[in-house]
Amino acid sequence: MTNREEDVKTFWQENPVGENLTGKAENWEKHFSRYDRYRYASEGHILKELDCIDFRGKKVLEIGIG
Repeated sequence: MTNREEDVKTFWQENPVGENLTGKAENWEKHFSRYDRYRYASEGHILKELDCIDFRGKKVLEIGIG
């Protein structure tokens, strides 16, 4: 890993997406569980929209944390 890659990794390990919305959790599972509850309570349409897409046989790059 290059120094730049290590810097990026370190940044995201120390500043997980959504932390400002859910607070710091003691582990990743709790963090993302809290974040999911927050996200889908405030943007519930996301899951319905995803259910309308046929992903079978397709490669998908998920670039968020949902």
